[in-house]
Amino acid sequence: MAVNVFAYGSLVAPDVMQVVTGRAHEHVRARLPAFARYVLVGRVYPGIVPEPESAIDGRLYFGVSEAELRRLDWWEDEEYDRERVEVEVVAGERVAAWTYVVAPEHRSLLGDTAWSEERFIEEDLSDFLAHTRIVMRDYTDETR
Repeated sequence: MAVNVFAYGSLVAPDVMQVVTGRAHEHVRARLPAFARYVLVGRVYPGIVPEPESAIDGRLYFGVSEAELRRLDWWEDEEYDRERVEVEVVAGERVAAWTYVVAPEHRSLLGDTAWSEERFIEEDLSDFLAHTRIVMRDYTDETR
């Protein structure tokens, strides 16, 4: 069964999502209410935590298979918990999706700086994509 995945950090770049999952997905811009995004200290990617008065923009990917979701779970590692959320797309329509929220035991890794998608794309994407290709070579169905 295919599912939707809301990305708000490095996976907002479709090239990164394709390397992690193994294929390109249809996607649209979307917004996740009641969450805030912060840089993880010492890293170029963020994490999110619930914050009722906040909202974050990201990308909603459609048609993610169970096998691809397992690849995403492996990529996100133990720092994140996969959670079911509702995101807003065009005209306020709400769509169910999975996203990765910083696990409570790892919230001390969050800094107080908001993460910038534009900065990530301009300054970090090229190196991050090369790193992602190397890391994903280690993934097998037995890895997870």
